[in-house]
Amino acid sequence: MMALDVTQIPISTLLILLIAVMLNLISNFVIKKKVNLEYAREVQTAYNAFQREFREALKSGNLEKIEKLKKKEKQMREMMMKVNNERMKASLYFFIPFIILFIAINSIFGGKIVALSPFQFNLWFVKTIAPVDGLFGLDFISWYILTSISSNLIISKLMGTSP
Repeated sequence: MMALDVTQIPISTLLILLIAVMLNLISNFVIKKKVNLEYAREVQTAYNAFQREFREALKSGNLEKIEKLKKKEKQMREMMMKVNNERMKASLYFFIPFIILFIAINSIFGGKIVALSPFQFNLWFVKTIAPVDGLFGLDFISWYILTSISSNLIISKLMGTSP
């Protein structure tokens, strides 16, 4: 019986995608349980309205309104800081375990091509590393970042945890 080699495409591609989805599900579940999302949305909406009003006051040159809004700015920043701190605290539940898991998985897949892309790109850490049969290979870090970001966008929308 032949052993399953998880470092070979397409198994590596699908396995890393599955890991990214599972980790995003866990992190969004923790956020949903630990963060007051209703309050966070209210604060975000109020802050966005404040920013719009402040920009309009600056554009119109209304000094009286600018001064009034500058006094309110500290309160708005404090409210946003409170929301951001709440999210940061929630991330502490899973950050270190995720880093340890990431290092362990990287030791298995590190340096190997785990996925293929139809086009070549180089966006800092996310980049193709080698041509493979007319396609471009992605290493573990690049593929994990791509799958993690894209799956988190979907999962956070579905779970209602996106800011």
